[in-house]
Amino acid sequence: MLGALFVCLALIFALAFRVNNTLLEPEFVKSQLRDGDVYNYLHDEVLPAALDEIGENASDTPVDLTLLKDDITLAAREIFPPAWLQQQSELTIDETLSYLTGDEDSFEITIPLSDRVEAARDALKQTVTDGVTLDVVYDEVLLREAIESVGNLNDLPLGIALTETEVESALEQIVEREWLRGEIVGAADEVVPYFTGQREEFAVVIDVASRVVPAQRVLKEILKEADTRQFLFDEMIDPQIEEVVGLGMALPFGITLTSQEVQDSVREVLPRQWVDQRIDDTVDQIVAFLTNQDESFNLTVPFEDRKTEAVRVVGELADRKLAETYASLPLCTAQQLAQMNVGSLAATGLECRIPFLTIEQIQQQAGVVINSHAEAFIDERLPDSWQFTEEDLREHVGSERWESIVQVREWLTSGYIYTSSDLREDLAKSDFTGDDDAWNTLGDATRLLYIENSEKVRNLDRVRGWMANGLSFSSNDLERKLQEDTESFDFARFDVARRGLGLVRDFSFLGWVFLIALLGLAGFLGGRTLSGKLTWAAVFLGIAGLVIYVAAGPVYEAVPGSMLREGINEALADSDGVNKVVLAKVTEVTLNASDDFVSGIKFQGLLFLAVGLALLAATGVQALVLRRGRRLEEPVPVEVSPTTYAQDVLE
Repeated sequence: MLGALFVCLALIFALAFRVNNTLLEPEFVKSQLRDGDVYNYLHDEVLPAALDEIGENASDTPVDLTLLKDDITLAAREIFPPAWLQQQSELTIDETLSYLTGDEDSFEITIPLSDRVEAARDALKQTVTDGVTLDVVYDEVLLREAIESVGNLNDLPLGIALTETEVESALEQIVEREWLRGEIVGAADEVVPYFTGQREEFAVVIDVASRVVPAQRVLKEILKEADTRQFLFDEMIDPQIEEVVGLGMALPFGITLTSQEVQDSVREVLPRQWVDQRIDDTVDQIVAFLTNQDESFNLTVPFEDRKTEAVRVVGELADRKLAETYASLPLCTAQQLAQMNVGSLAATGLECRIPFLTIEQIQQQAGVVINSHAEAFIDERLPDSWQFTEEDLREHVGSERWESIVQVREWLTSGYIYTSSDLREDLAKSDFTGDDDAWNTLGDATRLLYIENSEKVRNLDRVRGWMANGLSFSSNDLERKLQEDTESFDFARFDVARRGLGLVRDFSFLGWVFLIALLGLAGFLGGRTLSGKLTWAAVFLGIAGLVIYVAAGPVYEAVPGSMLREGINEALADSDGVNKVVLAKVTEVTLNASDDFVSGIKFQGLLFLAVGLALLAATGVQALVLRRGRRLEEPVPVEVSPTTYAQDVLE
């Protein structure tokens, strides 16, 4: 009975002691992770698989992350190198297991992040310098956004219409990649001290002014390719002519030149070279205004050099229209000729064509030359230059675009500045229920209150705290988290169980003492002699060892081990993507740990069996030695022949 009890308890104790020496020991857990090469596997297999899955499933991401897979993987290895991951993981395992097993009454894990943020900055610099990150962001984000923005603007000013190739060329010249690389590096250097707690504010300044000259050059090229003549006439020349001519220019002989006819005539005298020069002047004036070289926008378009030609062309138009009108009239009748006064025709107008007089002769007799009248009229009223003022520009672009122009002017003067205050306000605005106009109408005090109470701003402060002081988690945090997430959780009972486990581990040696005592008692009661008692103890120990070995060997492989492997294979078959990659490593570590766990139990069984057999052999040898010794001590009987006996009797 005691022998059977010993065998059962030996199996239970072998399992319990193996659990205590493996799963509850930090060194065993850490060694399994190290042997499984988990920390390198995260970078080499898990992260690339995750990026592939994100790239396949996330159609709304601004960048195809698969294009950045090499850069992201390299950066991740620089930011969180395997050695750092291993160090932090092992410290966490030491702290948590020591607490859960009752060896310590509390724990506090602090993962330093400030150096990781600085490593992230260095990794960003490296990827934008040596990797493809900058090119991918430039081509996939900036260029695409520029093309879409231009495509959405159906009413670009100055008759501008750009193809995708032209947009790309313009962007490459204005936003050079090397300039953008330098701005990104500068921004990273400015922002990192803010997040690591070294500074309470940051101000990223983008040197937009340095791009004015290339932008000016590109803008001139675009405008020269566009239909800017139409802009000049629509916004400057035509309005002036309409103001001068009105509904029409009344000339002698009943001839009227319409405003459109005069406009068309003026356009004839403005060659492409003159228009291109006006474009250059316009762009230069715009740049001077945007860069605050001029306090206000006031574009002057000189016309004096073309005015003489315009006057001449209008005069020719009047001559031509008079000749055409005269040629289209019917011949004068005799009655009309009798009543006609040629000298007064300039005032009364032409009603018929005089057969024996040309229109030139009529003008001579009337003393009126129509082209002189037209030239004088236009020369007197057309200005020597046109003015396009700030008010005109504001009216032309509209109020919304004017606000953008004012913003651009500020950027070009002081640079585009984005501060920590802007970041906090943008985060608060994303939580605000109203639109931008409603936000802008808030008073300073109210807006500040919204910012301070914004959950996203609070999260920003939390993240900054983690990056500056490290990410901490303690036993107090665990208690609070468990009680928040599980209302029925009894932490006091959990604490008692944890302390009880620690107490059991501290006095686990008593289990061995109990087993040895039980084995001795079973042997003592089983045999009558010392040899017999030892023999029974050896038999019980050997049987226990054999049972333990069989349970951890064939029985485990046939039932629990087989079920474990089947479950793992099914899980692997049902998973895909990054889940399959992660599960493959979890499976490997789990199987290795289970093999180590079971092999330890098998070793204990073999040890019990070996000790039992050795003890049994020792008792057998001892029995043989004792039996042989007794035989040597007994008297040896002497054989006496009858003759000898007779002689002895006679004597």
